[in-house]
Amino acid sequence: MTVRSYFGIADGKHKNTDTTLRRPAGAALIAAPIAVAATAALLIPTPAAAATDSLTLTGDCTGSVVGTYPIGNGAQVQVTWDGRDNCVKTVDVTGKNSRTYLKVWATTVGRGDFNSDEGLFKQHAGPIRLKRTAGHCISFGGAATGTQSAAGAKSASWNSVHCG
Repeated sequence: MTVRSYFGIADGKHKNTDTTLRRPAGAALIAAPIAVAATAALLIPTPAAAATDSLTLTGDCTGSVVGTYPIGNGAQVQVTWDGRDNCVKTVDVTGKNSRTYLKVWATTVGRGDFNSDEGLFKQHAGPIRLKRTAGHCISFGGAATGTQSAAGAKSASWNSVHCG
């Protein structure tokens, strides 16, 4: 590897220099696994980080459906409760199984854990899991068009419901 160093000092003593640096032959074989391990450690949530995470967008809703809310254009928002968490998603109920614009949003009232999911989906937008909602109200909403465009979406929202 060649390193060029240019000194901008006008004293006439410093010149442009070329210096060739050499590294030991096995350095890359040692450094790569260390870099991978360090990066992986940053991606693994610690128990403390996991405990403060109050919502996710992964997986599917579990538990019992405690509410279905029609929003038009062949879609509805579904809310489930599993005894600890609420989960919200906007579901295409037309059975067309074609990609249409769907949106869902949800938050636990007073927590500031707002999240949303929108795009072209065959079955549903979300799910958004609101963790540890016992004793709290949730607000949520959804939108749907029945087409692949967000233009003309019908939407609805519900505020401070499923309190418990």
